[in-house]
Amino acid sequence: MRRAFAALREMTLGPSWSIAALSALAWSLVGLFDSALLMPGLCSSHWTAGTGSLAVAIWTNATAAQGLSWLVMLLAMMTPLIWLPLAHVWRHSLYARRGRAVALFVAGYFGVWLIAMAGLTLLVIALRIAAGSASAAFAVAACSAALWQLTPIKLASLRRCHAAEPLPAFGLAAEFASLRFGAAIGGACVVSCWLLMLLPLTSDVAHIALMAAVAAIMLVERYAWPPKPAFRPAL
Repeated sequence: MRRAFAALREMTLGPSWSIAALSALAWSLVGLFDSALLMPGLCSSHWTAGTGSLAVAIWTNATAAQGLSWLVMLLAMMTPLIWLPLAHVWRHSLYARRGRAVALFVAGYFGVWLIAMAGLTLLVIALRIAAGSASAAFAVAACSAALWQLTPIKLASLRRCHAAEPLPAFGLAAEFASLRFGAAIGGACVVSCWLLMLLPLTSDVAHIALMAAVAAIMLVERYAWPPKPAFRPAL
């Protein structure tokens, strides 16, 4: 726990303060636009079973606003988690292309997460219909997340979140490597955290509180768990 708070403090007060600032900005937007951005179509308990209701629910939620809500949620919760891999990209890229390398890493990371959020949304819709209520769906999600924390897959994916890889310095290989590295870290993060992310999505109330709780769990996991991080903070 102390390592996680130390990492957050160093992130906030050190040269990488912009990462913490972006997360804080996203949190303020979540707080201001909770009803508009946090799964508004999934906050009703009046669901009817059957493929018809599933199709209607999917159609109702297939909007640009839904994608914006996912992006704001991800920026708020996930940005502090990519501090060390971002530092790795920054440190191992030529000065002239550092900004582009970081942007490609971020695009790869959040691109994977946005695709995952679409799948999680479909899962939440189906779970809400099958469970019959938001509280029952949340109970199923909470139990599943607790069990997932104990699995070897969870542990392996958490290890992969700390895996560094060599990055080429020149040409298209360097551009592709930054994007691929972001996608690889994002994929490992999705596998590690997908059931935790169901908690705020299935809840009918206290979206922000649950988001904050899940973000705190992920922060502690990311910075307090590994005995030997593969990255050195230098950003």
